Amino acid sequence: CRPLWDEVVCWPQAATGETVQRGCPAVFSLFINNTGSVSRNCTSRGWSKPFPAYHIACNVEDDIPETEQSYFATVRLIYTIGYSISLGVLAVAVFILLIFRYERDSKRQSWLPRNSSQFILVAVFS
Repeated sequence: CRPLWDEVVCWPQAATGETVQRGCPAVFSLFINNTGSVSRNCTSRGWSKPFPAYHIACNVEDDIPETEQSYFATVRLIYTIGYSISLGVLAVAVFILLIFRYERDSKRQSWLPRNSSQFILVAVFS
């Protein structure tokens, strides 16, 4: 079997029928002190699936505490409302600019400059 990176552990080259054992990645030790290991068999069809699974061998808890779930839900709600308000204000601004553009009379000079994008940039950055 050829060397393989499965996005968790790097598996070295192995002969067919060989079982390779690797320790849990160091990143898992940041949260919980673990000394587990994961194995793979090299078969004629390639590498087998890791056994036991990473979350079992390395004691990785995939449960998110209730307080964090609540926090993430609140953050999602806030940014959804923020983006919605921003989109609404942008739509109103474009609508107002279109109204001024169509209301402009050719005989009378309007207070809105011909280059409205220049007007917007000056108004925003001044």
